[in-house]
Amino acid sequence: MDGPYVFTNFLRLLFALFLIAQGILLDQYLVQFVHPAFYSFLVLYLVAFIVWVLFTVGKIKINYLWTVWAAYSCLALVPMLAAILGTVIYAYDQRVMTMINANGSSGHVTDTVGYLTRNEFFGPNVLKVTLCISPLLFLLLLTTTPEQTNRNAVVNLCMMGTLELFDGIEMLEVFIGHNQEHTVPSWLKTLIACFVCFSFFVSPLEIVESKVDQCGVWKRRRRIFVLYALLQALLVNGAYLVIRLSLWLVYHLEASIFIAKNAITIMITLFEVFTACKCFGFGQELPHEHKQECTDGKKKRVKKGETAA
Repeated sequence: MDGPYVFTNFLRLLFALFLIAQGILLDQYLVQFVHPAFYSFLVLYLVAFIVWVLFTVGKIKINYLWTVWAAYSCLALVPMLAAILGTVIYAYDQRVMTMINANGSSGHVTDTVGYLTRNEFFGPNVLKVTLCISPLLFLLLLTTTPEQTNRNAVVNLCMMGTLELFDGIEMLEVFIGHNQEHTVPSWLKTLIACFVCFSFFVSPLEIVESKVDQCGVWKRRRRIFVLYALLQALLVNGAYLVIRLSLWLVYHLEASIFIAKNAITIMITLFEVFTACKCFGFGQELPHEHKQECTDGKKKRVKKGETAA
């Protein structure tokens, strides 16, 4: 049994443990603060776990890896996160705002975020750490795939995907990080929650846009890439940029360093879209790298066949 095989299986074990741990921890917020019936939400994570096991045991091709992440992000993470933001935090804020409007303004800092108390285990800090497991799961999923024909492509995909996931989690600071959350209107909080859940929901497209062809070369599905890039530039990074500027300039909350990240990502993404579509003079003289690699791959297989013969 070689070293890489053992290390890959160890990473797969970590993926399974972190997936189960995140599901249990997030579900506890709903069970403890809302109703025990929310134990049923663990079924969502069970479905994601089963899909991952089928993918791993069956050695499904990497082109279908997106199904695992879609089962996790769309069927498990987004519903769980929406339920937590809606029932645990948002409902409490609504009651607090009603009390403030009835008894006068209150600008003091509190030690609670929704039903979550900072000195309890299941508080806002544990919630943030639990959500940060998602980028780690994305990284582990991509680095333990059965096909690793192009490490550079995998590394680039890991970097971009994990950064976008962390960006979405940081947006939730308005809900679970700031002590002055009541200065932000409810409609803006709802908008933030919708955009964050949307970013997690479309994150599988980050994997769908890449595929391995018959020659073992990674390349992009251009149409899916353009679709996902535009969604990321306009409805994710664009929305995050506007919201963060509003929180800073209008509601006087601390400015986030992700403001620069959002602006830079929008520019880079649009440049890549123009290059892929060959718009405005971009991408007109691209080298045919894929054709050359494919030709070289065929030549190598022919030579191996001749040698074996």
